[in-house]
Order: sequence, then C-alpha cells, then structure tokens
Amino acid sequence: MKYRQVALVGTVLAAAVFGVVGTAQAGENYVPSGHAYGPNFERLPPLNSRQDKINAKADVYEAEIRRRKVERRIQQERLRLHYDLDLIRPGAYYDY
Repeated sequence: MKYRQVALVGTVLAAAVFGVVGTAQAGENYVPSGHAYGPNFERLPPLNSRQDKINAKADVYEAEIRRRKVERRIQQERLRLHYDLDLIRPGAYYDY
C-alpha cells in the first residue's frame, strides 16, 4: 500500500513538473474560444450541466488540435533547417 502511494505522488509531481515546464515554454497563453454566444445562448450554462460538459470537451479538443498544429509547424521548421544545412546534397553549389 505504501509503494502505491509513493508511486502515485511521484506520478502527480512528475505531471505537475511537465505541465509547468510546458506552460513556461509557451510563447503565448492560449485560451480556447469557449462558450458560443448568440440569441439562444445569452448566459453561461450552469456548472456541471450537460451544456457545460459539452463546452469543456470542445475546449479540450480545440486545445489538442492547436497543440498538434504547433508541434507540426515546429517539426516542419526543424526539417527545413536540417535540409538547408545539408552541405553534401547532390547538385548543390557551395563556395569553399
């Protein structure tokens, strides 16, 4: 029982550290669009209601899509830099 508690505490602390490091490295604070306002949606839904849960899930999906796009953009930039620095590419002319 003691080992499980230590493992759980360690996991929670590791997740917290990774979360803090991840947010500290972000260049901006991203806020999902959240609740849609319109003629039928003038006020926020009550907490833990069905609509509130739908909005929260939509925010999670939106944040995940944005994270994937950012990661893909970073990977493409790294690949582009690697390709540009490849000095032994056939057909490329370089002054030595």
